[in-house]
Amino acid sequence: MAERRAVICSLLLIALTPPCTAAPSDPCDIQALDKCAADLFVFATRNTVPESEADLESFCKSQLDAEVCSRAYVKRCSSSVAQGVGNIFLDDVKTEIEQRCDKTTDYHKEYIKHAPCLNKVGSKFNTCIKNTIADMDVASRLEPRHRIAGACCQYSKLEDCVSDAVGGACPQETLDFAKNVLKRYAGELLGTVCVGFQNKEKCKGIKYDDKPGDASLRSVLTPLIKVGAALQG
Repeated sequence: MAERRAVICSLLLIALTPPCTAAPSDPCDIQALDKCAADLFVFATRNTVPESEADLESFCKSQLDAEVCSRAYVKRCSSSVAQGVGNIFLDDVKTEIEQRCDKTTDYHKEYIKHAPCLNKVGSKFNTCIKNTIADMDVASRLEPRHRIAGACCQYSKLEDCVSDAVGGACPQETLDFAKNVLKRYAGELLGTVCVGFQNKEKCKGIKYDDKPGDASLRSVLTPLIKVGAALQG
């Protein structure tokens, strides 16, 4: 816990301090990480989620495999800030997966209850996540001192997008569940580091370049690691 807090404090300091020199290019292929991490989020690579216990069990295994693969990449190919970012993010995502896949938890029961309606807007949910990943990739190209703020501002748009998608087709309790999923994904990393960048007016002051983000990326973790690697001094 102390190590996690130290990493988060470091990220907060980096966001508020002058730019530093970026680290040399990582020798590991970032696409390898993206392939590993593709299934970490629901709706990240597909328009539906499992509705039955049997299908969910299989999906949970693939998600936990994705977490293991991603963590191995982070350990093998990242250092310091990037590794801290990756490990905290993966800790939070792993907790979400384990609780959703544990049949004894209320969270699991809520998931089974709301999955059918979420699937009605699955394509929109998927688009929300894909757009967020691409937008965060754009943020990874900002000047070092703006990268954390930029990534936070881009991620903060995800809840609004999902709310628009789910709220128009599902009852309020399903929307509340969807927001809870996103809150769990944000976890201690994005939930704490990004708390100061949820102000839309503050986010308007960040100037991104005109190039689109990489639309081929399939995981939020990929641009997060790119942000962390760029901040490594």
